[in-house]
Amino acid sequence: MKQKEIDFLMHCLMGEWTYAYRKDKYALHILNYMFPGQHRVSEVKSSRYKGLLNKSLVSELLAQSGDGLVNFNPEHAFDPNDKYFRISLGTWGEVQRWKKGNYHQVTRPELNLTLLVNFDKDHDLIFFQGMGKENVDMFGMAFHPNSPKHNTLGWARLDISLETNEVLIEEVQNDWLRDVKYYQRQLKLADKQDQKYWLHDYEAWWSKYTEFVWVYMKMWDELILSATLWFIRDDLGIENVWYHSFDSSNYYKQVSRYSQPPRSVYTALPRKFGFEETLEVPRMIRECRSIRKLVRRGQGKKFYKMELTN
Repeated sequence: MKQKEIDFLMHCLMGEWTYAYRKDKYALHILNYMFPGQHRVSEVKSSRYKGLLNKSLVSELLAQSGDGLVNFNPEHAFDPNDKYFRISLGTWGEVQRWKKGNYHQVTRPELNLTLLVNFDKDHDLIFFQGMGKENVDMFGMAFHPNSPKHNTLGWARLDISLETNEVLIEEVQNDWLRDVKYYQRQLKLADKQDQKYWLHDYEAWWSKYTEFVWVYMKMWDELILSATLWFIRDDLGIENVWYHSFDSSNYYKQVSRYSQPPRSVYTALPRKFGFEETLEVPRMIRECRSIRKLVRRGQGKKFYKMELTN
């Protein structure tokens, strides 16, 4: 994306959003996109989205529809256990016409819009009670996408083409929870070696915190992707969504084998949501003059595709 495109979107989408989520709620969102309004359950069972009917939230909804008709609108499945995450926007990359190195790991040169999923107030309350605001930088990397105002759980990087009406999801990632796992391993290692570790000063709180944060561990990737699709469809109004496969991600973003991301984020996650694998290349990439050779040599690299319309 060019800087003027980022500026235009940031101007139009000025502000922040609140996103209500709990485990597996993505299934309701996907089914609502593909089957808006009332539909027969049998119609869904004969589609490629039939696996989503097994998710607990959907099963609860089906149990209430004795006439064989169901409405998957997530608003009909309100639950007081929903967590309310704060969504904000940022940018990633640098202004350059040609790809120079792989530091920013973008497919097309220049910029990405970042969708930042920030922790809810319940998390921040327990975190600040134990660690204080002076330790807010303990988790995450300052040079990665982060909100200047909130504690960022994770993010999605988006390449958006208003000309072709497409969005490419470049990555879904988190630093915070990964660092929590890292510190937990370090603490256990120190205990095993009978050494003093700095977290021992917070041991009671840390035990409570790691138990509390487990709910985020179990759903961070589906939460971020679900919020991303909601943003793309409901705020950008774009229906054609692309997602990198593991091979296309490493190839087009020129990721070295020492910096490759977890494979599951580019395999299990998009399949879980119902993305289809395809040899088709997004038009925004095919028509990008500055990476023509890359596109030509990358024939056979698969992408994932989803059309957020029935």
